[in-house]
Amino acid sequence: MRLTITNGFAQALSSYLYKVKAITPQLEGKTENKALSGAPCLFSLVGPEVLRLPQACREVEVLSGIAWVTSAGQDLILAQGEKALVSKDSDTIISALGSEPLLLAA
Repeated sequence: MRLTITNGFAQALSSYLYKVKAITPQLEGKTENKALSGAPCLFSLVGPEVLRLPQACREVEVLSGIAWVTSAGQDLILAQGEKALVSKDSDTIISALGSEPLLLAA
């Protein structure tokens, strides 16, 4: 299997990494667990992969691709650039729609 990275995916990843570099100096030495510190986490899904979002993540932003998000019994479809708040009281399940890899920040 060969993975092809589209220009949109590469641009989204580059933009996200720039944001992470900007906040990293503020976080150094403060915590071992970035998910619990409020720092963004980056997830990538390809094909039929499914993600159970960590409980510490409350907001999801699609950086590239299309996401199907299920949280608290509600289904959302999010496209590139869209954000959503997810329930802290129930599991959040995310999968990619379409053939393009899904890149999201949470």
